[in-house]
Amino acid sequence: MHFVDKTKVPAPKKLLGYNEKWQNYLETVAKNPKAVAPKPDNRKWRHPEILEPLVRLFHYNCGYCGRYTMNKEAKKESYDGEVDHYKPKREKPKLAFDWDNYIWSCRACNGKKLEYYDEECMLLNPCELIDTELIIYNESSGKYHLKEDIKNKGNNKKRMEKTEEKTSINNKYIRQQRQKEVKELQRFLDFIYRYDKKKGIKKRYKRKIIKSLTQSPFKLLKQYIIEQKVENYPDFPCTLEEFGFK
Repeated sequence: MHFVDKTKVPAPKKLLGYNEKWQNYLETVAKNPKAVAPKPDNRKWRHPEILEPLVRLFHYNCGYCGRYTMNKEAKKESYDGEVDHYKPKREKPKLAFDWDNYIWSCRACNGKKLEYYDEECMLLNPCELIDTELIIYNESSGKYHLKEDIKNKGNNKKRMEKTEEKTSINNKYIRQQRQKEVKELQRFLDFIYRYDKKKGIKKRYKRKIIKSLTQSPFKLLKQYIIEQKVENYPDFPCTLEEFGFK
């Protein structure tokens, strides 16, 4: 799980329009439960003008486990994922059309999380920097775990345990896929570092890395690995910009 900055993409206008109608409906019903008010369709977040910006913001990856959610078998573009309401509609109906409450999720994670809600023990939120900074990726296990210095602070441990229980963040299959993807990426980076004088090899593996960041799982994890490599090796022969980082 890595930070996804919601401020990079404003709430779609279509969503704002639906939210206004929904809030008016809730306000009317709250004032007079017997009032006859037409209930707006509260599943409008599936509209393409809302869905597509959200999916792109998450790089087509699940916000919780990093799984790739484009349906490659479909004849036309479709998603093997769903909009997760971080705070479920049943508990927080006012947030049904709240852009900040949306997390793009694979079906497996959303199916495990369902209507989970506990104000005292919320799942780690990929759209909250303070949450994503609590955890770190372990290459040897393929798992995310709490950083040692904060493991026993507050309810961090319980939140991590609940996140593991209610999502596929550390699912065995996902861990194996992560390890496979990261191992290959590290191999490409090592080739670039070792053979930086041979332009042909450097160019070839740089292309491979850029391709591996395009429509693939665990994109934010891969970006993190590349950033660490460039940061830890001042003489690394490529800049982040060369890999397409802005």
